[in-house]
Formats: sequence, structure tokens, C-alpha cells
Amino acid sequence: MSTEVPSYPSLTPDQLSYCVQALEVFKAKQADHPLIQEEFEYFKANPSEGVSRFIATQGPLPETFEDFWEMVLQNHCPAIVMLTKLVDDNKEVKCGEYFQAEDGPRMFGNICTVTRNIPTTDSLLVLCHMLVNREEKHGHGETRESEVNGGCLVAKQDVNKAKNRWPDVLAFDGNRVVIDPCKDSRPSSMGYINASYITSEANPSEGVSRFIATQGPLPETFEDFWEMVLQNHCPAIVMLTKLVDDSKEVKCGEYFQAEDGPRMFGNICTVTRNIPTTDSLLVLCHMLVNREERIHLYLFGIFDILNGPIMEFHLTPWRFERFLKEYGIFHDQKGQLWCIAGIGRTGTYCGVHNTIQRILVGDMSALDLDKTIKTFRAQRMGMVQILDQYVFCHDAIIDVLEDLISESNI
Repeated sequence: MSTEVPSYPSLTPDQLSYCVQALEVFKAKQADHPLIQEEFEYFKANPSEGVSRFIATQGPLPETFEDFWEMVLQNHCPAIVMLTKLVDDNKEVKCGEYFQAEDGPRMFGNICTVTRNIPTTDSLLVLCHMLVNREEKHGHGETRESEVNGGCLVAKQDVNKAKNRWPDVLAFDGNRVVIDPCKDSRPSSMGYINASYITSEANPSEGVSRFIATQGPLPETFEDFWEMVLQNHCPAIVMLTKLVDDSKEVKCGEYFQAEDGPRMFGNICTVTRNIPTTDSLLVLCHMLVNREERIHLYLFGIFDILNGPIMEFHLTPWRFERFLKEYGIFHDQKGQLWCIAGIGRTGTYCGVHNTIQRILVGDMSALDLDKTIKTFRAQRMGMVQILDQYVFCHDAIIDVLEDLISESNI
């Protein structure tokens, strides 16, 4: 990798048109600070983190019961809303009996459901708590459970609490990264690491990156961290925190070999080669990660974001733009991002990077940054943590768009 900051690739006529249109929209919004503040205040006032997505389906047929519960498991559905009786008043069957009506277990293929009815004062309302379990044999011969319930149940398991840097920043069950195999082979750990998949859409367009947002690794999670990197074939790690801040407080474990050379994490070997840069605030490393398979990746560290309190974001749009160039906004791969908790600066980076990439592929829904951040916050709590970070997203997007347009040869 060159030590010089590369130019952006030349834009096609369509891409130039997209950028010009987007720049006009973001400049108009940048001038309307009350609107930006109003949008951010909505994020803060709605800690439920985003807007629900639904699966609409027919009442299951007997021959589709197992498929129905497979769908529930695969989509980590936190609730089922049933709007029909099994049999109507004319004795016509409207829905198969896809669950155990009385308290107790019932098998559907290799999926076991356990029902516990919850008493209510409304005779027209039925509430059940359900545990859905499938026996999934793994390399260590254990069984894994999936519970149909919302929130962060796996993160809150006693065996996983020590894996969270902050007790109030946890990975949601529905889109958490699951490590298999995991250093912690206890069944109740369920392959847990405090990390979340982040995308702006269910099936990202070609040319739009997917991210893993995660906390700065703890010493007890180093091996799991590198296992996650290998299993997801991550091409880059973006580090937005120092290991130790200016007050000597540890913010991130030393999960990589700082000097050139190898370091083992369990049976995973990492080899670091530092790359000189002309920017003292940017750290670049080429890393070789090796076990049964070998992957190459780059580690990028940007540290001028920590010149003040931990919640502040001091990275200027200009430096951010240089960083986007170095990382390559055109990469259609999965990367990893984190700050300390993996939410504030991480969410800010993801917001800018994702917006620019989507504009370049002609997805003009990217102009609704408010919706993008809501989507991110539905996938990981607190993505874009403070108003200054949300303002910064707009400033950085404008800077990158202006540079793309000015460097265009069209």
C-alpha cells in the first residue's frame, strides 16, 4: 500500500450526476441545523432503537409447521402476533395448531417448542411465553439453544457478562455475530461476542460494504475476536480508539502485535507489518492471519478523535475524507469497525461510508441519513451517540462529495 493518499477513481457520468444531486440535498440540510437536531433528539427519545420489520404469513398448515418454526428461528423473531382462531364459529379450520396450546413441550421435526401460558384479565387476549429449541450438533458435540424473545438475552447470560466491556452496551440477539467454534465451549455461551452485523438494507447492493461493529477487545476475548475475523473473512479493521487514553485509562486490550512480527492467540497466528505513513495520526498495518486458512487484511487506526472527552468526536471531515480514500470506499466487502463501545464513532464512520457508497451505485434513498441511522440503531444500540457526531456525518459526506466532483474528469 502506498504511503500517499490515492485519488478517487474517476466517476461515470451517472455517478457524477448522483453526487451532484446528493451534494445539493446535504448542503440544504446542513444549513438547517434545527432539523438535524430534531432528528437526533428523536433518536435519543426512542431508545427502542429503530423501526420494526415484519414477516407477514398465512396461518401455518400441518405440512408447513416445521418450516414455520424454522423461519422463526432463522429470523430471530421476538414475537408472533396471531390474528385468527384455529377454528371459526362455523367449525371451519382457519389455521393449523402449530403450537402447544397447553403448558409443555411439542416437537416439530427436530425443533422443540415449550409453551408457558401467561394469565391476562382480557378474555380475548392470549399470551404465551415460548422457548424454541433446535438440537444443532457442533464440533464440540454440544447443543445450542435459540430463545424466541427480544433484546439481548444471550449477552446477559451469566457466562457472557464478562465479555462485555460496558454492561449497558450489548449485542442484540437478532443480528449478533455468532462464533462457531468459540473459545468458550459452554452451551450457554451460544458463541457470544459483543459484535453486531450492520447493514443499511437486507441485501446490500453490489459495491456497498457490510460492517461488523464491535467493542475494543478485552484480553479474555482476543481469541474470539480473531476467530470472528477469520470466519467472516474481514478485509480490514478500522480502529477508532487508542489502547490507553491520555489519562492512562485502558480503553482497548492490545489484541494485535504492535511491532513487526508474529503473535499467537490460541491456535491463531497473526503477523504484523507496519506501513509508514506521512500522517502521524494514522496507523496502518498489513496483517497476515493464519490457521487452517490464511487471510490478509489491513488494520487502520485513527487517533485524533481522542483529543478531548471520550464522548466527543474530534476527527475533522478533511481527515475523515483522507481515511475513506485510504480504506477504499468502493470495496464491496465486510469490514470491522469499533471505537470503545463500538457505537458512537463506529456508527458515525458507518453512516458516512455507507451513504457515499450507496450514492455511487445510484441508491438515492441514501440521501435520507436519518433513516440510515435509525436502521443502524435497530441493529446496535447507540449507533451515532451524540449530536456532534450526527452533525459531523453531514459535514463529512459533503466534503467527500465535493472532492469526488472536483476530481472528476468529466
